[in-house]
Amino acid sequence: MLVIAVTIALLGTNWITVALAVVATQVGNTVQPISRLLICVFLIIMMYFGRSWARWLVVVFYSASGLGAVLTAFRYFPGRASVFLLAVGCVYFVSVLVLALSPAVRMFLAYRRRGLVLTADPDGL
Repeated sequence: MLVIAVTIALLGTNWITVALAVVATQVGNTVQPISRLLICVFLIIMMYFGRSWARWLVVVFYSASGLGAVLTAFRYFPGRASVFLLAVGCVYFVSVLVLALSPAVRMFLAYRRRGLVLTADPDGL
């Protein structure tokens, strides 16, 4: 469940960023947000298949993105953009903490790497 929640959070914020880039630039400079969305989808698919390297790439990339979003938010403070950027930065930081520190994520990746399906029965582990 935790991995699904992080996946939804990351894909959701990326999708919103792409939509806002399209609206703000009138379909101008949308290459960067669309590229980030596609890379995120690829890394999440690799995490689904149990690839630990994908988890660490997501941690590194989204740590940098979260820091960039928070620093940019302070640059535009006060304003609507700063609130959105702070929210995106917080989502990225929480997702990074969950992916980096949660034993449930490590267990999920280990099970998927072995080709097993997780069950809700903790006694059967």
